[in-house]
Amino acid sequence: MQIRQEAAGTEDAWKLAGKAPGLQIWRIEKFKVVAWPKDQYGKFYEGDSYIVLNTYKKPDVEKLFYDVHFWIGKDSTQDEYGTAAYKTVELDDFLGGDPVQHREIQGSESRLFLSYFKSVQFLSGGVETGFRAVKPTEYRPRLLHIKGARQIVIREVEMSTKSLNKGDVFILDAGLDIYQLTTSKSGGMERVKAAEFARSLDDERGGKPTVHVFSEDDNDKAAVAFWTHLGGRGAIAEPTPDVPQKSELRLFRVSDASGKLQMTEVTPAKRASMDSNDAFIVDAGHEVFVWIGKNASKDERKHGLGYATDYLFKNNRPKSLPISRVIEGGENESFESVWK
Repeated sequence: MQIRQEAAGTEDAWKLAGKAPGLQIWRIEKFKVVAWPKDQYGKFYEGDSYIVLNTYKKPDVEKLFYDVHFWIGKDSTQDEYGTAAYKTVELDDFLGGDPVQHREIQGSESRLFLSYFKSVQFLSGGVETGFRAVKPTEYRPRLLHIKGARQIVIREVEMSTKSLNKGDVFILDAGLDIYQLTTSKSGGMERVKAAEFARSLDDERGGKPTVHVFSEDDNDKAAVAFWTHLGGRGAIAEPTPDVPQKSELRLFRVSDASGKLQMTEVTPAKRASMDSNDAFIVDAGHEVFVWIGKNASKDERKHGLGYATDYLFKNNRPKSLPISRVIEGGENESFESVWK
């Protein structure tokens, strides 16, 4: 472990990583780890991969604790994905193997990941597409979907009436004209965050844009312009609220005690059924955890994540489910809440 930790120390990006409580984000740019500007925290481009480190303290404990996430945009290249995964392991080594590791796939982010931000924006573009800030008059029109209650998520969606529904708020950003469609069944927090976001765009562009706010039944000049951008007025779908999928908690042991590495289901699926000698896979429904016991063997530690990924495929579970690796003694609140 010491050799791996020393090797990880050669990465300049990690020199200040995890030194104090707080959030740090890096983007993968042509195989390199580049610090993401703090004023861009919460913005993620679909063509990129990112590493997100949250450093925190627990009450009455001096040591620091860590959660490290690698986020994969839907249009991120395989090279970027692979580099993010590799560098996440390297950062874990640099921090002494203590962090809880998380894999985040765009569109299926864990609750913990979303909780770091007041609002999250998933936008088109990326380093490979040569994304750069552009002048408002040159801006490519884009339609943004604002949704959520506690955590607001802002996603760029197709410029079409098919993207609309009556339960959320939508912003059409046309550079010097910003159109906010406030639907009849949207939530109060969605409306507030949409207004804040529209104002932030206005501020970024020196107050030059005009912000137009209207409802689905309005037919004024702004509404007409909005519908024209979308190819003409059309029917808006009814809300499709998120219904939490209930899933029975399942627990599996990954052990080579028999001389061969095997994965077997454990019942009852309780915290007390786990022990320090092996690795365990916990399917909590919304997320899969790989828990590594203090006395787990090298193979159990090494192959736990692989078994978790294989489990998703063999049990018809969503392939995009977040997967987190937890070391015994370094459990975070997300893991502990599974057993409450």
